[in-house]
Amino acid sequence: MVIKIVEEKSRVLEFGKIDYHNIGRKINAVSVNFGLKVMSDGTYRFSVCGDIWNLKRTDVIHCGQCLDAKELDKLAKEHKSFALIRELWSKYHLNDLHAGTKEQEEALAMAYEKGALRKNSDYDERCEYLKSIGLYEVKHKGSLYRYGSAWLFSPIPDDALEQINLILDKTKSILELDALL
Repeated sequence: MVIKIVEEKSRVLEFGKIDYHNIGRKINAVSVNFGLKVMSDGTYRFSVCGDIWNLKRTDVIHCGQCLDAKELDKLAKEHKSFALIRELWSKYHLNDLHAGTKEQEEALAMAYEKGALRKNSDYDERCEYLKSIGLYEVKHKGSLYRYGSAWLFSPIPDDALEQINLILDKTKSILELDALL
């Protein structure tokens, strides 16, 4: 069965400016591209991408998965909406492109947290770590699944999907969204 996109929603959210280079002036605009695809099989695909712009907004100085940029911590404190978006981004971004099962990804997350594995470790390092704890190959949907051998889909919980749709459909500005939260 071929799965197709039935509906696609996206939105660019503007969060004002930050002091990205710590020079004492907020000169770098921050925007977030937020999108959701409804698929013909009834599932959803979610993606988020951030941009931190140069002074004249002619080029980005940090972009893509810049979720962990420390300068964005201030935005999360200033805007409830940015804090929510950051949470949804970290949990559900590219929910159809998981290299591991839930069990494997939880083990890797614990390894990062405990320092047993670097957060930016490469594929081979992750595989070796999973082999060392007996989780490189695990049962998944009735058969043996080897970490990274396919892209796995992880559904978005209904409450998170409701929040994503609120951001995409129900608000016109960040301030309006902040007021709703």
